[in-house]
Amino acid sequence: MDRPRPVVHRLLRLASGASLLALLAGCQPSAGGGEPPSTPAPETPAETPTPTPAAVNDVDYAITDADRSAAKAAAEGGNAFGDALYDQVRGEAGNLFMSPLSVRVALAMTYGGAAGQTATQMAGALKLEGSAEQVHGSMAALQEELEDAASGDQLLAIANRLWGRGGEPFEGAFLQLTRSYYGAALEALNFGGDPEGSRETINAWVAERTADKIPELIPAGVIDGSTILVLTNAIYFKGRWESQFDPAKTKEADFHVGDKVIRAPMMAQKAKIAYSETADAQAIELPYEGGRLSMVIVLPRAKGGITALEGALAADGIAPYLQAMRPREVEVELPRFKIESSFTLNDYLQKLGIVDAFTGAADFSGISRGGALMISQVIHKAFVEVNEEGTEAAAATAVVMTRSAAVGRPARFVADHPFYFAIRDRQTGAVLFLGRLINPNA
Repeated sequence: MDRPRPVVHRLLRLASGASLLALLAGCQPSAGGGEPPSTPAPETPAETPTPTPAAVNDVDYAITDADRSAAKAAAEGGNAFGDALYDQVRGEAGNLFMSPLSVRVALAMTYGGAAGQTATQMAGALKLEGSAEQVHGSMAALQEELEDAASGDQLLAIANRLWGRGGEPFEGAFLQLTRSYYGAALEALNFGGDPEGSRETINAWVAERTADKIPELIPAGVIDGSTILVLTNAIYFKGRWESQFDPAKTKEADFHVGDKVIRAPMMAQKAKIAYSETADAQAIELPYEGGRLSMVIVLPRAKGGITALEGALAADGIAPYLQAMRPREVEVELPRFKIESSFTLNDYLQKLGIVDAFTGAADFSGISRGGALMISQVIHKAFVEVNEEGTEAAAATAVVMTRSAAVGRPARFVADHPFYFAIRDRQTGAVLFLGRLINPNA
């Protein structure tokens, strides 16, 4: 008769911008108190990364018409999650940029192996509704829809991958789910014998799929002998404006940062674009080539109004501004900028209701038969660059577990002070990236 195995919680880490989810395995004590003897299965060699960030997921699930119909609802749920998550992280100082889509995909894969109260809490926070097949089918359809959004020279790529410890008894149903719905194949790594090499392999994969914009998703020391599984999601976008800014018109101009005034390169153009306004803010939508993807910018009228604006956006996001938009001639002045952001999302996600997953009460029994798992870190990194030609953006997420207005004259939209912005898909309504610019020179 087998003796009950002691529960040793293992950590699961997630990181996003490009998204990564990692599961860590703890040692299981033997009768004598030492590590039990084990013979790990042979490690498979690292797969050579695809040499382009435009590689799409190899999803073998047959997406149905019902799934495609549900993709818009999945996007709405994702936007609600993104607004709630942004409301948590906006207290961090300075420029901010993230991909709630990346975070949600990584966590949705993790949710695929959750059970009990852990699954209930994750579904509530992530706005996942319906049966497992409905949840993951709609997520698969949404990712397919988004990858189809790019046109011409645009690149929009979403990629997922699992990295598992050799010899770990992963549940076949979980591997089938992540492979079928997310195109996330499993690659074995020697986390115990070569943690640094394993980290470099994962980071290289993320770097390839984000055009080297996120070269080091996982910092040194995160991967060690207790790591069981890492789940990664990478999102990359590069697109040209439908109406590009003329570099000859870019001039140094004042930009207000708190009580200070700095000089920043300010792009300028007049174009007929979607525009709306309230007593407190103006909003524009700048389309990318093809017209399906766009950047929405919401500018508070008060130069110090970004905090109040973010508070107002917490309730309904950008939807009210989008609903009120009408085509209008707008004189746009917008700074060139680049933002790189990095977050540890544990505390924020717990405040959103994902509590048990980070504690010994976690139930991820659907992932592995090797022992209890819990999330130790959720790491998110993201990058964006906006210039006269267009926008380049990338994001990654990782999860690591261990056991245990009326038409008239042209409107003026002068973004010479902090503002909020988002990159979205007009067809599904999905927000891919969002953030705020405080200082274009930071």
